[in-house]
Amino acid sequence: MGGGQSLLAAAGDAAKNNRAELDWSHRRTADNPKLVTVVPPSFVSQLLGSALTDLRLSGNGIKQLPASFGRLGALERLAIDHNQLVELPFSLSNLTRLRSFDASWNELTSLHSLQRLWLHHNRLETLPAAFGDLHALERVFVQNNMLSALPFSIVLLPRLTELDASDNKICMLPEEWETAPAVTTLRLTRNLLKQLPVGFGALQQLDTLSLQSNRLLELPPACASLIHVRNLSLSSNRIDTFPRAAFHGMRHDLRVLTYVQNKLKAVDATLFELTKLVYLDLSENGLVDLPDDEDDDSNDDNHGASKGRRTWACLEALEEFHVANNKLTKLPRGIENLPALQFLNMSNNGLIEVSSAIGKLTRLHTLWLAGNQLKHLPSELSQCTKLTALLLDRNELQALPSSITILPNLHTLNVDRKTFALLEPSVLTYCTALPTFDILGL
Repeated sequence: MGGGQSLLAAAGDAAKNNRAELDWSHRRTADNPKLVTVVPPSFVSQLLGSALTDLRLSGNGIKQLPASFGRLGALERLAIDHNQLVELPFSLSNLTRLRSFDASWNELTSLHSLQRLWLHHNRLETLPAAFGDLHALERVFVQNNMLSALPFSIVLLPRLTELDASDNKICMLPEEWETAPAVTTLRLTRNLLKQLPVGFGALQQLDTLSLQSNRLLELPPACASLIHVRNLSLSSNRIDTFPRAAFHGMRHDLRVLTYVQNKLKAVDATLFELTKLVYLDLSENGLVDLPDDEDDDSNDDNHGASKGRRTWACLEALEEFHVANNKLTKLPRGIENLPALQFLNMSNNGLIEVSSAIGKLTRLHTLWLAGNQLKHLPSELSQCTKLTALLLDRNELQALPSSITILPNLHTLNVDRKTFALLEPSVLTYCTALPTFDILGL
């Protein structure tokens, strides 16, 4: 077996010197492409009773492990990734001290026993029904396989904190989740889910929920119980209504919401309840308008939230707002009162004007208005003194306000050729001196 003797020699050396670690990774070379294909039983026998706790055999083209592999009972960390394994020996279930197990990038078609594991990028069509017996399991990575469902027993893992089952063909989830109370991160991106189970609401420690690129029609009201979710991705689904009940429950902690490529036609004032939002992306929907500030009898512009009004000012942490590729014709009343807004992307809508109130966005550093129907900009834009990037191409602008020349930090400006040809001399001089001045279009 050629190079197999070298592996045995390494095992003998590790045992003789009472080593806790043996790294025999990536020993295949162009000169010796078949270094190790079968790990012999003698490899295990040499290590019996040794102090070995960390074994790495990654990237060697290994096709088979010996049936006695599970006798290496002291192992705590095992890496056999990037090999050619089709199956794992039954005896792996005897590795009761195993805390870290990486078997990714193999050719596994089935599994009979699992501990803590990384099994991404294989060909798994199912996971064993006895999955729930692995009570110490905390993190599971099974992305990029061929799973059509998760075993119902997966919800019986009391210590499970993270599950990544992205890039599979999952169309069904277990119904009850109250027996998996520790889950904080759940990634189900790019699957075939059409609905979420009612029992999903039991995941009350959930912090990150990734559901993008599925076939969801709604976010059910039961999700209102997910009160600690901070990061939620619903992009590339088929949701056509703003899930008021669910978002009401998430209002105290939700920081990041991506809602791109759905079928939203409208967003109501429930949005203003998400007061901790830092990042919001509603791009590529069918939005024709955004909610205006709720009316108030007083003349106070910025403190309506304290009186129970729902206004844009309630989103006091929002720094980045994307609403590109929709059908908006105007900016909503009150958006200028977003106190922390730094990045506003309203490209590729149908905007015909920008209110002079935009000058109140004094923390704004990036403004994208490309691909609209704007004919002029308000002179008050010059009050956005922190502005560094302004994209205005693919509009109908016949001029830029002369006040733009007093923007002290502007670095990047995009306009159409037609707009460029109509610029006043003082504005032209200012624009051509910018570090980045791009002239686009016909």
